[in-house]
Amino acid sequence: MCLLLVIAATGCNKGKPTERERLAAARAALAELQRREAAQKSQHGDRAPSDEPGRVVERNEPAENTDAGKHRRPSSDEWVIDELCDVGPAGPAAATPHGVILVTRDNELVRARWTPPVGPPARRPGPTVIAPVDLPRERFAPFARGPAVLADHAYWISKGRLVRRALENGSLEALTNDARDFTRVAAPPAGGDAPVAVAYIASRPSDGEMVARVWAEGHGIATLSPEGSAAISVALTRDGDSLLALFIEGRMGMSPVHARSVTLSGGPAKLGRDRVVWVAGSSDPLTEVHGLASLGHRVWCLLPTERDTTRFGLARFAVDSSSSEEVLVSWRDYPNGLQPAPVAAATVCDRDIVVYARPATPVPHAPQELHWATLDERGLGPSTAVASASAFSDVSVSPVAEGALLVYVADHRTWARTLRCPKAR
Repeated sequence: MCLLLVIAATGCNKGKPTERERLAAARAALAELQRREAAQKSQHGDRAPSDEPGRVVERNEPAENTDAGKHRRPSSDEWVIDELCDVGPAGPAAATPHGVILVTRDNELVRARWTPPVGPPARRPGPTVIAPVDLPRERFAPFARGPAVLADHAYWISKGRLVRRALENGSLEALTNDARDFTRVAAPPAGGDAPVAVAYIASRPSDGEMVARVWAEGHGIATLSPEGSAAISVALTRDGDSLLALFIEGRMGMSPVHARSVTLSGGPAKLGRDRVVWVAGSSDPLTEVHGLASLGHRVWCLLPTERDTTRFGLARFAVDSSSSEEVLVSWRDYPNGLQPAPVAAATVCDRDIVVYARPATPVPHAPQELHWATLDERGLGPSTAVASASAFSDVSVSPVAEGALLVYVADHRTWARTLRCPKAR
């Protein structure tokens, strides 16, 4: 039996762009950023006027383990990978502690509820029980970015607006009217009574420049990007009592990664100084930066990007609260490059985990695999392949009771499976 909850419609959708038009618009936006780089250099040199990153030291992460967890019963100290669940048509989706949230073309929210296992869980794979979404695929934009879910609301971009809707029978709220279409909203992990805040990419009215901004309930809007810089992606995580925003510029030949603290303690948001914490190589319009506040009280920046002219991978480095003379960048090399290159990270079962898609082989247009690995002070551990597809367009992960819910979009469908915690420590 299916359980399906559709939350308040807001009218019909007209004139939605195709995926080809979406990519063309994104590439045009990046081209515009690159054309403006010459003007920025004439005023500020090769970088915006902010702290310089330290000397870069690179190292390699351990290789993936594509056989882990397959065709054998897990022991008590291993994760259990449950069966795959076909949730519904491809669309903007996000994992939550209670199931999957999807956004329709008409800005409705559709909830596919997750049912936890009953009784003591067995140490072998079982079904992932999620109510299927029985709606036609035409109701969803298959390549749109999934919403950010924070507390009891979902946030996303629609028609140049940052919007949100309560998960339980809420009406659509327009929070800003300066957002850039086809970009992702970033939300920090839930933090008890912490103020509600999300980060997004906006179009500056004066010149149309793409910039990173933060919206905080009761604290207004603040622009994260310093004068003379731009942004194509932004992440938001927690760093002690403050928030930390990470955002990346898209430039020809180099892509500075910025970090900036956000303090919400009454009145407008207070921004810390802007710091360039690393300079990556060339960016694609679909390049996205990610942040993870780890159990070890460090903030990790995760960025799938070019390593050099012949290599591509997942770059990881710590974002310290002060400038450092050295930046240690660890790489999980992929067999080949890909765009989009979905990544998600979360803390579940008292462990930090990272989920990422990568090509299965170096052959161009090869099928892709979805891997997950734990992250600790020693680095990103050996990975386990949990899914394969012709291509992955999005992925998200959320803590649930006794494990994690992994949601991804691939092969014209939205899929989910649970990962259950190891029992022995």
